[in-house]
Amino acid sequence: MKILEKELSRYNCDIIGVLETHRLGTEEFFLQDYKYVGQGRTDGIHRSGVGFLLGKRAQAALLEYKPVSDRLIGITLCTVTGTATILQVYAPTTADTDAEVDSFYSTLQRQLSNSKPQDIIIITGDFIAKVGSDMSTVRAAVGPFRLSRANERGEQLTHFFRNINGLVITSTFFNQWKVSRLWTWESPDGATHNQIDYIMVSKRWRSSVTNSKTFPGADVGSDHQLLIANFQLKLKKRVNVTNERKFDVRKLKDPEVVGAYRSQFRGQGTL
Repeated sequence: MKILEKELSRYNCDIIGVLETHRLGTEEFFLQDYKYVGQGRTDGIHRSGVGFLLGKRAQAALLEYKPVSDRLIGITLCTVTGTATILQVYAPTTADTDAEVDSFYSTLQRQLSNSKPQDIIIITGDFIAKVGSDMSTVRAAVGPFRLSRANERGEQLTHFFRNINGLVITSTFFNQWKVSRLWTWESPDGATHNQIDYIMVSKRWRSSVTNSKTFPGADVGSDHQLLIANFQLKLKKRVNVTNERKFDVRKLKDPEVVGAYRSQFRGQGTL
């Protein structure tokens, strides 16, 4: 946490999704000027865990956050063009069963279905999936700048976000001058690199993404790299609506109501 606190000052991000936090339960606290909202396991086991770190502008625009599970949390923000739903995910690992993977995608789909049709949808996280350079038939949704070959999880992911939900991956649409700006995960020995973490956005909002790449220099003691997408999207401070009690003054025409009113306030002022 101390390393993360130091790194937050180096990158000017409004919204930071985090995963594998290994924290427990539902949490809210402040780290510097950032507000953390997160969800971890509830069985006392320090594994998985997801959350968001929200800068001041994101805090002011936050309408609600919804902790779903230790693998999924969502926030809703107010923008000048409407509301934005952002989901942070941590997909089941290769050690998990197909049933657990299917359950994860079903839960994710329910959260997407609960959003408003006009919402800006953004999904970020680790999908343990490789979309691969050999998937030439999905360039409209994936983009040409991909690493290695696709795996089964990658094909499942592509079907989910492209065919069902109309989403596109942001980082595969930008050609980076260093390949290290594309891969998001490094093996412990430094010999293997994979592109398995993604930031996705609604297809109609892809043109608002000006860049999306990894920053290998960011250090939080993780084998994953910091992935940042730049959006031309202005957050808007939420409006706090207060419920004002309205009085039905027409009732004062009733003599009994007038009498009860006078009796209640007699001695407290001039009636």
